[in-house]
Amino acid sequence: VREFELLLKAIDFRPQDDELWCLGDLVNRGPESAETLRLWTSVGGKAVLGNHDLYAIGIFRGQTARRADTLDELLAASDA
Repeated sequence: VREFELLLKAIDFRPQDDELWCLGDLVNRGPESAETLRLWTSVGGKAVLGNHDLYAIGIFRGQTARRADTLDELLAASDA
């Protein structure tokens, strides 16, 4: 999450003026998926879902077999 915050600062991101898009894989690419999604939502980020995002949704809904991932904190979060 700290890296994401530094990037927003580096580009002087202004939610009232700018649009922020992610082209997939907001989650399961490191240990802080829940925090990343919270920050993404707080700045009004938009996204095209990637395979890791779809996998997380499948796991959350009980539709996908679990494999090694970094989603435990995200899936256990009260705001999941």
